[in-house]
Amino acid sequence: MYRISFFIVLMTICLPAFCCEITMGYRTSARLPLIAAMPSNQGLYKAIYQRAAQNINCKLVIKRAPKKRTIKLLNEGAIDFYPGYGFSQTRSEFTHFFENGLTSHSVVITHRDVAKIDNLKQLENKVLLKPYGGRKSAIEERDIMVRYGQDLGIADAIKVIEKKAG
Repeated sequence: MYRISFFIVLMTICLPAFCCEITMGYRTSARLPLIAAMPSNQGLYKAIYQRAAQNINCKLVIKRAPKKRTIKLLNEGAIDFYPGYGFSQTRSEFTHFFENGLTSHSVVITHRDVAKIDNLKQLENKVLLKPYGGRKSAIEERDIMVRYGQDLGIADAIKVIEKKAG
């Protein structure tokens, strides 16, 4: 009887050691349809990476924090990956980059009073809104004023655009 009890206690202690966890980090703001704003983790990223983790008998853990803190945690090894993390030579010194199969596109949203924009030249004398830490684009290589916002999501950008501040 004692041997069976000891075995059950031993398995209760040791079983978590056999459990695999993969930790995904992401900023607190939404990037729909990829991920909802914190505290919700719903979206394409959760669906894809949770299924991938299950396929290798692991559990997906999602940690949300401001972007700079998430990058720091990635650098320290406290999180395993940050989906959609843009490549740079500096970042490649502590992060391995790989294609996840998802594509991204840049979209320009303007106030309804602004004429349709078909090329970058038409952005001259306009204020471009971008989130801090967003990927560099061809726009920033031109003489266009860029206004950065912390955790700038689409809903926040639309509010700024409605006020004609961007």
